[in-house]
Amino acid sequence: MSAWYVVAAAAVSYFSVSAVLLRFPQTIHSKKRKTKWENVIGIAHRGGRDTTPENTLAAFRNAARLVDAVELDIWVTKDNELAVIHDGTLNRCLLMLLHLILVVGCKRLGG
Repeated sequence: MSAWYVVAAAAVSYFSVSAVLLRFPQTIHSKKRKTKWENVIGIAHRGGRDTTPENTLAAFRNAARLVDAVELDIWVTKDNELAVIHDGTLNRCLLMLLHLILVVGCKRLGG
């Protein structure tokens, strides 16, 4: 008979502890701490120029699918128009355009 009491006591203990832990799981599982990266948001500067030409609608549409926010620079031109451009001059953009024409254009033409 004593073995039967031991099995019954073990079963009652097991089910009692299980019921308490199911009702109050925080007893053994503490809340997860946030890591330093959980609060980081992704921001595409100029739309993310690695995939599309920067500061274009294509770049901003692509970035909107991939990141949390998009950052852009807006300049006022001499004739009071707004221009989305990173630099104060067109020099770097013209060099990039020349690069696209010479390198990418030649590859598409098979050269």
